[in-house]
Parts: sequence; structure tokens; C-alpha cells
Amino acid sequence: MLALVIFFSLSTTLVYTQDTPNTKIGIFGHYLLSIHSADFSNLPGIPNCCPRFESGSGSGYTFGGLLEVPISNKFLLGARVGIQSIGATLKADEGTTIIVDGVARRGTFTHSVESSLSNIGIDGLFIWNPVKKLYFSTGLRFGMVSSSTFAQEERITTPANGATFLDSNGNDSRQRVRNVFSGEIPQANGTYMGMLLGMAYEFPLNKSKSLLISPELFYQIGLTSVASEMNWNANGLRAGLALKYEFTSSKPTLKNTIVVRDTVSVQTNNEVQTIVLKSTTSSKKVDETPTNIVETETVTETYELRLPKQLANTKTTSSQLSATLTAVGLNDKGQEQQIQEVQIEEFESKVIHPLLPNVFFKEGSSEIQSKYKKLSPNQVSSYTISAKEQSTIDVYYDILNIVGSRLKQNPKATITLTGCNSNNGVEEGNTSLSLQRANAVKDYFVSTWGIAPNQITVESKNLPAKPSNITLQDGIEENRRVEISTSSADILAVVISKDAFRKVTPEIIRLKPTVQTSETLKEVVLSTGGKQITTSQKANTYDYNIARSQNIVNELSKTIPFELQASTTTDKSTTATTSLNVKFTSLKNKRDNNRNDKEIDIYKLLLFDFNSSSLGEYNNTIAKLIKSNIKNNSTITITGYTDRIGDDALNKKLSFDRANEAKKVLNVQNVITNGLGEEVLLFDNNTPEGRMYSRTVEVIVETPLK
Repeated sequence: MLALVIFFSLSTTLVYTQDTPNTKIGIFGHYLLSIHSADFSNLPGIPNCCPRFESGSGSGYTFGGLLEVPISNKFLLGARVGIQSIGATLKADEGTTIIVDGVARRGTFTHSVESSLSNIGIDGLFIWNPVKKLYFSTGLRFGMVSSSTFAQEERITTPANGATFLDSNGNDSRQRVRNVFSGEIPQANGTYMGMLLGMAYEFPLNKSKSLLISPELFYQIGLTSVASEMNWNANGLRAGLALKYEFTSSKPTLKNTIVVRDTVSVQTNNEVQTIVLKSTTSSKKVDETPTNIVETETVTETYELRLPKQLANTKTTSSQLSATLTAVGLNDKGQEQQIQEVQIEEFESKVIHPLLPNVFFKEGSSEIQSKYKKLSPNQVSSYTISAKEQSTIDVYYDILNIVGSRLKQNPKATITLTGCNSNNGVEEGNTSLSLQRANAVKDYFVSTWGIAPNQITVESKNLPAKPSNITLQDGIEENRRVEISTSSADILAVVISKDAFRKVTPEIIRLKPTVQTSETLKEVVLSTGGKQITTSQKANTYDYNIARSQNIVNELSKTIPFELQASTTTDKSTTATTSLNVKFTSLKNKRDNNRNDKEIDIYKLLLFDFNSSSLGEYNNTIAKLIKSNIKNNSTITITGYTDRIGDDALNKKLSFDRANEAKKVLNVQNVITNGLGEEVLLFDNNTPEGRMYSRTVEVIVETPLK
């Protein structure tokens, strides 16, 4: 049974997409296959010439009520109260010689003890939920015995007839059965205790998923003997169903509306061209996350473009293709709101950039890539570590100089460079390439920064100790690297910069295009400032996260332009534009007007291993730094992210796990958590460093300034 549990948990790990569990109540019923083990010859005080009873089986049942209470997002405590029948018939055959009609023949006695055992008790369970709706459990059953009777006999089973027992005087009893007794089991225990191992899977029975039916399988191991001073244990295999009601937690509902418009052209006798709304249909989809219920309504509008026959039979003109574009904002609840401007406000901010201690290489190469910033020996003396107005990735590309500078300042510190390869294709088993990569990094530190060679240890191996997915190209690229480890935490410490943080309201702009044409659309493109943001074959509504568009935030134009370009399969095209004003409030403006202000600090936790939410020692160091900067009036927002590798739903769950793990470690008040999975990719996921930096949790601490 234990092997089955381990196999199931390992084989389903890759599809783990779990919701946060809630309290459940219900009823259950099981068929019970009794499997008794024994080691005795007779019941106390009951005559029986059986050499030994060893095993037996029978049929029974267990039914009652249940309660399950979550203690985390993966574990629950369960209690079940009910009645159980676990009796069985123990049998043992004894070979003997029987005289039949004066002839000696081989015969067989069958000794049997049929027990009727029942108890009323409680199952206490510790339940593990590794995969959505799949549960494994272990625990104990404790019961008060309500019935413990027996029926015993010895019967001649071979030969089938013609043989009988002798009575006590040596005469033929003419009976094939003897030692028949029944009644209460002598010295029967008044209590029953058993260990439980089980598994179950839940299926929803209604749309809200509050009513569940669950097939279940348990193995019950008896820990107490049926009767004292005897070796007789009642075990059982339980299989059945549970009907449960899950109390749903109160969560805010976020409502989104998506409008899809489609136009069909027809010929009419009218003299003018008209467009008429023919039908409107809508559908709703409800998704639940650990913090919200997201209700998305998709409205499909079908229009009829009515063309005069003479117009339809002539060459199509550009007037038959028209488009409009409108822009609205989305508030924090996902609701549309009409806006005329986008507000960008500047705040004092500390930004913490974690260092990814890896240097990546191209396939089959040991040459340090040009994207990493390298200095000449003459430039080293004037170098200072600075992250002002730089992105986290820009800081990372300076890692060779950051580490070199810190080693120069800490001559007692040492580092280890571990060269790795992808162990795939031309790199398979090529540890000499791994060593060349490590030596290339060492040579830069020694020749450019003048680091003493004895401060650097070089090692080589095939795959890294914690490799990325070796079956995907993204994972293969990530494994081609040199890992930097150190004896001093200062060498790989975070880089802190004082910057102005710009907050955008609203963060998301919903672009709502419409296109009217008598032809087939080829392409609909939405762009801003000449940069394409989406393309499709229909005029679909699109949500644009303007807060994540650094070029928009940094350029600080007075307006933000949006453009729609629509083209047909006959190369007709049209454009439509709209724009939003920008209101920019700078730090200087707020200080000049004595406005109340706040400081916004941004932290990122790095070094989440591939497909993991566990915090490592590096992240714990950052967590201590974050906690030291949190005030009583601070508000903390924690958002989890992932890279693009893997299933969307799994990544969504993984990002929530990372955010909640950070919340648990920080252990502070006023915390809002969220998980975006791969909905928002923080960095360029076409590079290994971009994917690794995307496996992160962003912690934003907002503190009012007096």
C-alpha cells in the first residue's frame, strides 16, 4: 500500500494544480473485506483439537459521518464517526486417517471459528493533498466493541460421506460434526484500535463544486487483539464512496467583460448601405484562485452589413472597410471605467536587485558572451557598483565586475566556479568543456581584476546539481552555465539602488476595436507608439498592461497613442486611433506643494529552483532585509511569478505558492498576496537568465512618509 501511495504521488506531481481546500462535512459508506491474522489453537475454555488457526476472511461494512478541516493548502485533518462490522471466519484443515467399512482412508477435519465483530468508533486522519482533488491519508481508528460473538465447529470434510466421529465411549456417534459451541468470545477486548492508510479522489456534482462525491480505498491494520492473551488481529480492506459538502470561503469576485464582434454582409434592394445588430449571445466562465473568484463574461455580437445590389456588384471601395478604437481603464476589481487620462505618480523608492550566480554559455562554446559587461584592466580602478536607473537584468549583466570588485575588497573571501554542460548533443559527457567554461570566468577575474588565483577554486561536472528540465530546449540552455558559490555572503549580496518609482493608474487599459467590412479580415493589429502589442484575425478586445510597459512609463509623453490597423484578404486597409492624456506628478512637484507622500520599496526574491516554491538561504537573507525595513503602517503586496516553461494552470498555482511562502517567512501584518504565473513575464524568456529571473516573488512595501 505504501508503495502505491509513493507511486501515485510521484506520477502525478507534474500535473499539480490545486485550489486552497475548505472545510467539508459529509457521509460515507464502505464495503469491508475482513482479513484476519491469528496464531492460536482454541478459544479460552472452549474445547477444540485444531492444531492452529492462522487466517480468515469475511464481509463487513463501515458507514458514518465525516468532517475535514484544512490546516494548510496541502494538508487537512479528518474525523469520521461510524459503525463497523469486521467479523471473519477462521478455518484450519487437519489431515487424519479414518476407518470406513473397515478400511483405512485419508480424511480431513475442518476446524472453523466464525466471528461476528462490530465496533462504534472514530477515525482520526491526517490527509495529504499533493494533487488537485487527489488525497492520501493515514491515521488511527479507535472503537468501542459493540458485538463479539462466535460460532465454532469441527467437521469431517473428506471423505464427503460415510465417515463419522466416535463419541466419548468409543461408539459411533453417527455425527460428522463435533465441538459445536457459540456465544460471546471469551476474554473479548472491549476496545478496538487500528491503523489506516487510504487514498481518495473527488468529483464535483454541481457547478459551484461545493457538492462532491469521492471514491475511496482504505487498508485497516488491527493493532489490538480480538481477545486478550491471544494473537488474533482483525484487519480489513475498505472500498466505497463518500458524499461531501465543501463550505466555500468568502472571496471577492472580479468581473471581466470581453466583447467579440462579427459581421456578415448580405445584398439587399435598399439604396443605402446599413449595418444592423442581428443577435447578441453571452457566456460566463468562473475561475477560482486562492484569493479571488474571477467571473468572465464573453459577449458575442453578430452584425449584418446590408449592401445595395449595385454596390455589391461593383468593385469594392475603401468606404466598405471602416474601424473604430476606444480605450477604457480597468479598476482593481477588474471592472471597466471611463477615463480621459493615465496618472503617473513618482515616489521615493529603494529597489533591491538580487544577483543570479550563473554565467551562461552558447552550445559547445567556452567563450564568455558579449552581453556580459567586461572591462579592461585600466578601467577597473574607476569602477563603482551602481544600479541607478538600471533594470535587474542590466545589473545581472555586470555580475563579473560586481563579483570581481567585491573579491578585490575582501581578499580573504573565496569563490568556487563550477562549470556545467547540458549533457546533451555535442555536450553530452563533455566535462572538459565544463572545465574550460569555469577557467574562462576565472581568467577574467585574475587577468582583469587581479584576483589572487588561490581565492578561486575551479570544478567541473556535467549537469548542474539542480538542473532545469533536460527534455526541453529552454532547460537545456539553462544547464550550459558556470555556477558561482562563495564562502562569504557579501560577494553575492543584493545590489541596492535609490530610485524614483513611478506608479501607473490604471495599470491596465482595455482596448475595444470594431471593424466593419464586407470582405474577409486578414489581420487586425493594435499598437502604441509604433510598437505592435497584439495581432489577430478578428477585432478582439485586448487588455494592455501599461504599468509593465517601461517605454511608456519612462518616456512621460503628454499623451499615449493607440492605433488599430485592419486589412482584408484583398489588401484593403484602414486605421483608427485613440489616445489618453498623461498626468505626471513628480517628487519635486509633491515637495513643492507639501503633499503627503509615501516611500515604495521594491524587492525581488531569486533562486527559486525550477518548479519549486521553497525559499533557499539566499532568499531568507533578503527576507530579513525586507522585514527590517517594514514599519507598523506599511502595506505589503506580494506577487508570485514563473517563467514560460510548463502548464499554465500549474504555473499559476506555483506562483501563488511562492507568494504565500514569502508571506509566511516575513510573518508581518497588512499583506496582500497574488500569483500571476506566466500571465506576466517579468523578463525576456527567450534567454536563460530572463527565465530564471522570472521565477521570482516581487515584494512591494508602501510606507507613508510623515
